[in-house]
Amino acid sequence: MSALEILLSREGEPVDAAVFFESAKTVIDLVQQIERSLGRTRVATRWGITELRLGSAVVVTTPIEDSPSANEAGELLVKGVGSLERSPQMPSAFTLEVLRGLLRVASNSEQSDRARLTLRFGEGKAAAAAAVSAQLAANARKLLSARILEFESVQGEIDRIDVRGGKREVSIFDTEQNRSVRATFSDDMLADIVGSIKQRVAAWGLAQKTASGQIVSFEIERLERIDDRPPVSVREIAGIAPWWTDGEDPTEWVRRHREEE
Repeated sequence: MSALEILLSREGEPVDAAVFFESAKTVIDLVQQIERSLGRTRVATRWGITELRLGSAVVVTTPIEDSPSANEAGELLVKGVGSLERSPQMPSAFTLEVLRGLLRVASNSEQSDRARLTLRFGEGKAAAAAAVSAQLAANARKLLSARILEFESVQGEIDRIDVRGGKREVSIFDTEQNRSVRATFSDDMLADIVGSIKQRVAAWGLAQKTASGQIVSFEIERLERIDDRPPVSVREIAGIAPWWTDGEDPTEWVRRHREEE
């Protein structure tokens, strides 16, 4: 189980405790948001403190229970922070809420003079590290200010619905983007939505997108179920991914299985 390290340094001077713990809490909140956006769990994994170090303020956290999705979310957060610092493009699995959370963390660091917040995930040389910097904050603001409205379609599986308190929200796991798209719908579509839970669907509607093309909000206007495709005969396979064949040459694998049919 990999660990997430949160480091707030201030050039050797004492770190404001309130700033540090507020920043650490926000970072864990962001990891949990990303885990939920992966679409594999409704309740995010809790993280526990396994180590505290003095000098610069350092907290090391790990999931309280072994959770592949929590580990993946931690890695996606740190790698996404590094990617966002380099370019104003929306990282994989990030949402507008994650961007706003990173801006809060960056603001906390700026208020604590000469403070620098660094995140590290993993162990040894394979660990990923990234800083919540002023450049990251600038790129996040660019993404938050950029909006494109387009009619769009999303294909995937409806994996969550929320109708509490008058809400009409649904989560569609987009198989092409490998991420969940949150969408709203009207009251007259409720029966169709409920009847399509855990089904593959194609949804059409008005999408709000970032400058990089990522859908950040989606209003469903039409919904259709997608029938599952029948199994494909090996004779119809033109190619196959090498990892599927356990090291065997893909061409030979297909030829052998065609002969066995």
